[in-house]
Amino acid sequence: MISSPQNDKVKLAYSLQTQAKVRRRERKIALEGARLVGDAIARGRKPEFILYDAQAVDYGLIAEWQNRVGASNLYAAAPDIIERLSTTEHSQGIIAVLPIPMPELPRKPRRVLILDGVRDPGNMGTILRTAAAAGVQIVVLSPDCVDPYNPKALRGGMGAHFRVPIVEASWQEITQYCEDLPVYLAAGD
Repeated sequence: MISSPQNDKVKLAYSLQTQAKVRRRERKIALEGARLVGDAIARGRKPEFILYDAQAVDYGLIAEWQNRVGASNLYAAAPDIIERLSTTEHSQGIIAVLPIPMPELPRKPRRVLILDGVRDPGNMGTILRTAAAAGVQIVVLSPDCVDPYNPKALRGGMGAHFRVPIVEASWQEITQYCEDLPVYLAAGD
């Protein structure tokens, strides 16, 4: 059982939960909660590791994940460690670290959503969730958007991050990508 806050896995998960620059540099995210982690696994994402509070998590769920991602990737952690890693008031008992999806741009998508100036992580998550439900094929974020992998955005997205590709791009890249696409422009405030 992991009980030290100095453990390398704990330090990485904490940094990913609290620092966008670490998420960008490492190209990794930390997911919190059985639902988000389960959605990621169901969509074929393989966590590098999962930390869980053995007192708070259903053993059947852990056994299922052991079969899907490998027992060597799951680590029981002391409740105070999981609590330290949580970004919510009440910890959900599970933290997973996995690579940020690196999607390829579809050649001729029917639905592209370009976001600019979205600064609230909760709003970002809600927009991504709506985009996934509407069948958007790719979401492109301008440099002026909040980190889409912020823990609050991940919670608000409710798994949308694993259903719709998300790409961060400069305006020059966005313009080049959309050059030959029919565009409908809408703005909101």
